[in-house]
Amino acid sequence: MATAARQYQELGSILQSDDDSARKSLAADLETPPEVLYFLAENGEIEVQRLVAENPSTPNKADVILSRDTDAR
Repeated sequence: MATAARQYQELGSILQSDDDSARKSLAADLETPPEVLYFLAENGEIEVQRLVAENPSTPNKADVILSRDTDAR
């Protein structure tokens, strides 16, 4: 249980940081939890959002958010 808590703490740190490289890695990782992908779909830069959209692990709810984006990229 402590390992899962530590993992979520690390994920939270990345999400709150300005580390674009780490956020892109999370967005592309098939093991990233769905709630993290959802957060990145709502709060990520365009490149992060693109990676979330390409990730087959992204939940449908996040796909709905991404489909409303007016940026053609």
